[in-house]
Amino acid sequence: MRLVWAEFTVWLDLNHKEQTASITSLLCKVSDMACTVSQQEFEELLQTPLLVQVMTLWNNFLEHLRHNNGELSAYWMSYIDMVEDVVLGLLRASREGNWSLHLNAIRVMIPCELANCTCMANGLKCTDMCRLQDCENQASVN
Repeated sequence: MRLVWAEFTVWLDLNHKEQTASITSLLCKVSDMACTVSQQEFEELLQTPLLVQVMTLWNNFLEHLRHNNGELSAYWMSYIDMVEDVVLGLLRASREGNWSLHLNAIRVMIPCELANCTCMANGLKCTDMCRLQDCENQASVN
């Protein structure tokens, strides 16, 4: 994401020149806050209306990378999305000991519908995933 962030600033200069100065000042405040770590500064930063604009521009930029910046960009953004959904979901599920969350992260990884699919995906039948869910439901009842 560091590369994406670096490109974001370039994209801002090209597409939103009128907001570049104010956004740069906000980013400097964020950088300063990271060095001092103050709860009060953090809360003030969260109340800044400019933060909403930056977040909106960031989301617009990510959508630009996913859909309007070529196939390679779309591929890497789909990879980043998958890492966020699957890997971080599995980490969270392990930390929390949450079996349903673990199954959900696995479902995201398997490219089929579990409800009526008998295909093989990553060596595991979708129906096996449904049985795992059933086992988990039965264990929670007992």
